[in-house]
Amino acid sequence: MSNDLNFDPNRPLFVPSGERFPIAQSQGALAMAFASGRPVLIYLHGRAKGIGEPRKSVQTNIYRGLGSYGVSVIGFTWDADDGGYDETRPLESADNFDRFLDALAEFQDSAAGRDEAKPSLIAHSMGNLIVAELAKEGRLDSGRGMLFRNIVMNAAAVKAKRHHMWLEKIGTAQRNYVMINQQDKVLLFAGFLFRPNMLGRELRGPGAASDRTTYVELSQLGVNHRYFVPAAQNNQASLRSFFAQALVGHDVNFDGIAEPEGVDGIKVRRLKPGGILHEVAADADLGSVQDEDQD
Repeated sequence: MSNDLNFDPNRPLFVPSGERFPIAQSQGALAMAFASGRPVLIYLHGRAKGIGEPRKSVQTNIYRGLGSYGVSVIGFTWDADDGGYDETRPLESADNFDRFLDALAEFQDSAAGRDEAKPSLIAHSMGNLIVAELAKEGRLDSGRGMLFRNIVMNAAAVKAKRHHMWLEKIGTAQRNYVMINQQDKVLLFAGFLFRPNMLGRELRGPGAASDRTTYVELSQLGVNHRYFVPAAQNNQASLRSFFAQALVGHDVNFDGIAEPEGVDGIKVRRLKPGGILHEVAADADLGSVQDEDQD
């Protein structure tokens, strides 16, 4: 395997073609992605114990799976090769991601149409710590402008307690989605070992919700942790429909795939087993997602 897949702190931006970019060349990565003519998706990965990133996401076909939605992906990599819930590693990369957001704003200002240059963002597992940290510090507020169409927080390995306080500070996206899966074994284990109730598994706390956020509950679908990738979706059309819309930047149409309900006193959209397909991109060779019960 090529050393090009080893984590490189000097080149944290990765595109599936294999090219790497330093933060100083963020606009070059953005120009390449938008030149594809496809919607652009920024991907913040989770932990990669013993493998590292972007190697893990390449080996387990996550980039291929994301590409099957019809998007052009830019991966922001951080030093994820740890053996547990080490919050310091993603937080050390928050400043770098903040610099990437500055470059994104500059790119949008120089683009012919600012609205056409808005990507969406998916943060997975511990990658959500970067989003939470920047939000807590006020670096994702509306003062930065509307940088994203959608932010999707998938299997968020962040503390559920008082999550609404930092979610309310996110003003850089047209829409925020938080995924909740009470069957997530990875977050169950993390919560048991490290004590916090993880946001991606349990909301906990009546009324502790962000009005800026749509909470999407999927505990009935029989999936585990990396359900944003088609190969890990247990053939659930409702789940595929959600991500096929959200990751390309659409306002998700929940008709036929979800019902409004309440969980722990918080309004959610509960995805139905089965469901129908909305706005699904042409199928690609999805490959398989390996080590599904790991981060």
